[in-house]
Amino acid sequence: MEERSVVLVDGTIGVGKSTFGRELALRFEGSFLDGDAYKTKGKPWYCSSLQTCRALLRASTYELKTKPFVFIARPVRCLDWLYFRTHFEQNGVTLYLIGLQATFENLTNKNRGRSFSQSECLRMVEMIKEGYGARSFSDFHMRTDQRNIEETSARLEAHLKSMTKV
Repeated sequence: MEERSVVLVDGTIGVGKSTFGRELALRFEGSFLDGDAYKTKGKPWYCSSLQTCRALLRASTYELKTKPFVFIARPVRCLDWLYFRTHFEQNGVTLYLIGLQATFENLTNKNRGRSFSQSECLRMVEMIKEGYGARSFSDFHMRTDQRNIEETSARLEAHLKSMTKV
């Protein structure tokens, strides 16, 4: 059986976790899971993080029955990473963590065509300070604000292929 892998795509709000997670899923013929779709509604993230991790674990396990790769877009805290690493490794699944990074100025640049609320902007600044996208336990980091989507996707793909048995 070929390698089964889960790739966590970490970073701040607006850095491109979903965009690049979807693109990589296409390139690797895998599945994409948006962590936001698995949040517990009506609860802040810090009150439902374990429930979200459990839901993503179940969904990933299901997807791995038919796909060799699952890409999950979600800001990753150390406890999340430890939870996923422990559970996936117990089931013979290799876990990778990609950290996506960009400056606050580039994330909020009006030319990007995306706007953020004041609370999202405050959370972005907080997340950058807390190291989202720059985790020491990441397998690699990539800037998403220095090249276009196609070039960044190609670099992500090449880097991930060099690490996996694809």
